[in-house]
Amino acid sequence: MRSPPIVIVAYLVFLAGSLFSAAHPSSISAIIPDQTRSLPDNTNTADKESSAERGAWQWVKVRLWLELGMSDGYVRKALKLDSLDDAALKAHKNYKYYEFFYKKALAFRLFRMLKTEATTFDVWKWLGFSHIKAGNLKQIVGTTEFEAYERYVTTFYRKVQNEVDSLMPIWYPIPSVRASLDATEAEKTARTLIMAKLDMREDIAKILLGMTEPGKWNVPLKNDALLQHKDYKYLKLFRNRHQKPLKWEEVNNIV
Repeated sequence: MRSPPIVIVAYLVFLAGSLFSAAHPSSISAIIPDQTRSLPDNTNTADKESSAERGAWQWVKVRLWLELGMSDGYVRKALKLDSLDDAALKAHKNYKYYEFFYKKALAFRLFRMLKTEATTFDVWKWLGFSHIKAGNLKQIVGTTEFEAYERYVTTFYRKVQNEVDSLMPIWYPIPSVRASLDATEAEKTARTLIMAKLDMREDIAKILLGMTEPGKWNVPLKNDALLQHKDYKYLKLFRNRHQKPLKWEEVNNIV
C-alpha cells in the first residue's frame, strides 16, 4: 500500500494540533481567593498530559522524517543526539525515537536495494563491513546492521528460489551472476553460514555462491567444474553446517 502524500500527512498533523487546542482552551477563570482552597491540584496531571503530547508529537515527526527520506545526521541533530557517544546516545530520552527511525530507514533502504538486484556483498559494503575479517565476525554479530544483513540474505534467497521454481523465461532480465566476484572472505563466510542456518536447498546455495555456468544464472555447476571452483570451500562449509544449529557467539570456532 502506498504511503499518503506528505501534504496529507502534514495536514493531519496540523488538524490534530488544532483539535487538541480546541479541546483544551487556554481561558482564564476568575477565582475568588476563598474558593482556591477547595480546588484540586492538577499540576501532576497536566504535566503528564504535556509529556504525553510531546511524545505523540515526536512520533509524528519520526513518521514525517521517514516519509521525507531525511538523513540520519539530520534526525540525530533534530533529536539533540548528534554530539553524543554510543553510551550517552542509548541513555538519552530521545533514543527510542531515533532507534525506530534508524531501523525503519534501514529496512526501506534494503528493500530498494533488493529491487535493484543488489548482491549480498553490495549490502555488506553499504552496512560498513568491508574491513571485517572472517575471524572477527563475532564483533558484528548481534548488531542492528548484521541483523539487517541476515534478513537481506534470507529475503534474497527466497527471491532467487521463487525465480528458479517459476521457470523464468530466458529473456527475463535477471543478472547472470547473483554473487559479487570480489566479495570478501568474511562476507562469503557469513553468507554461507546464514544459508546453512536457513536450511537452504543446495542448488540455490550454489547460485548464491556464484557457482553457476557462465551466462546461466540458474544452472549450478557440477562435477569437475564445481570441484575446481575457487569458492568450493564455502560449499563444503555449507554442507558441513547444513541443518545444524548455529550459535553466532561460537562463529570463531566454526571458521
